[in-house]
Formats: sequence, structure tokens, C-alpha cells
Amino acid sequence: MKFDFKKNALLLPIGYYLKDGKKTLLYLDLSVSTQCHVLIGGTSGYGKTNIVKSILATIVTYYSYQDVNLIISDLKGSELPAFANTKHCTRYTDSPTETVTIVKELLNEMKNRYSLFLSSKCKDISGYNAKGFKLPRIVFMIDEFADLTLLADSGDIDSSVISDLARLLQKGRSAGIHCIFSLQTAKATLIPTEIRNNLPLTIGVGCRDGNQSISITGDSTDLVLLRDRPVGLCMVFGLPKFDNLNLVKTFYMPESDIELEDILKPHY
Repeated sequence: MKFDFKKNALLLPIGYYLKDGKKTLLYLDLSVSTQCHVLIGGTSGYGKTNIVKSILATIVTYYSYQDVNLIISDLKGSELPAFANTKHCTRYTDSPTETVTIVKELLNEMKNRYSLFLSSKCKDISGYNAKGFKLPRIVFMIDEFADLTLLADSGDIDSSVISDLARLLQKGRSAGIHCIFSLQTAKATLIPTEIRNNLPLTIGVGCRDGNQSISITGDSTDLVLLRDRPVGLCMVFGLPKFDNLNLVKTFYMPESDIELEDILKPHY
């Protein structure tokens, strides 16, 4: 795969779609306000984890760890440990309690970065780095995000994590902090309104029924259209409309840990 980099941007190729009958690469740019945070969801077995791994592997293989850092909360505990040893990954956990701590630490990091921008007369990380300073962007991945909201609702973890995450989503982009949350199809209540309203993009894989689709997208039943399609197809919501109902063929990532580690080992 080849794609054009942009200075001070964070491009993430997602897959291919058809444009005027031709295969065209679709990528997200987390550096812009309309694409800075992403929700990935859908029924188990339709390729959600494949997309998560593809995004993380793209960051590890195409970007320097000096430019992009990863913080991974793998609440399922079994899908993403191969990324923990990469130079890019500055923090890895499968603990909900530690995830709460990480969120608070990221809020402090965001505050410190804004202080740096102010003293350097810059408005955001792009302007700061353009002046010759060096701050890495941070991608914060929470896999199985719904587990976190369930635990917050039940009081098993600090419930303020939801409002803290909302603040991070609202102000993190300019500081170079980007959030990617993934979850299986769940009740809409597991994605609090203050979180959903600050996630500009959604990548959805197949869902069994309209209610499941709405729980992921907020208002669309289109993910039902992928129910009987081959695994590896997704739809992207939040970008301007493109051909074929926003239908994208995602990249394939190996399922076995051994094959995935072979890809990542040069970056350990």
C-alpha cells in the first residue's frame, strides 16, 4: 500500500471504494476537526477487530514513534497485546481502573500542551511543530469501550471517566490527542450522548438488525445492508458522501498473533 503523506497531518488509510468504476484509496485525516476522533462498531465476527488492527499497524509501520505515540486500553485483553512491545506504544493496559488513570493523565498532558502553545504563540500542535519544536501526536485506543461505560454506570470504576473523556474529545484535537473507540453492537445508552456528540466519524461493520445499526451510527440502519455481505466490508459515516453508499473494502490483517508479530517485530 502506498499513500501520500501530508506534513503535520495524521492520515489513516482505511481501505478502497469505487469511484467512477475505479478502485480508490480512502483515508481519514485525524489532524482535521471533522475527522479527529473515530468510533468503530458492529456485530462480532464482521471485521471490527480487523479494522482496529489495521489502523494500529498503519501507524506503527508508516509513522515514526517520534511523531506518533500509541496508548492502548485493550479491555478485552486478547486482541491487541502484539502492539504493546512496539516503540510507538507508550502505555498498554487491559485494566479498566488503569484506563481511568490514563484518561486523567491525558487531560493533564492536554493542559500542559496548551500552556506550551500559549507561551510559543501557537494555536495548535501543527503550528507548534512548524516552529521547530517536537511534540508527538497521541492516539488513544480503547477496545471494547462499552465495558468502560458499563463499569462507570455500575460504580465499579470512577464514573467521572465519562465526563473526562468528553473533555478530551472536545479539546484534544488541537493538542494532538486523538481517540479511537471500538465496541460490539450494544444498546445506544452504552455510548453516552456527551461522548457520541464529540465523535465526528463512525466506521461500521455488519449488524443483524436496524436497532443494532442505530446503536452504532446514531441514526442509520444502513449497516444491516452488510449483514449478508462478505466479511471485510464497512461503511464510513461523517465524511462527505462518496460512491456506492460509503461502502469500503478494508485491508486484511492476519488473525494469528504469530503472523501479526512478524509484521510488527521490526518496530519492537
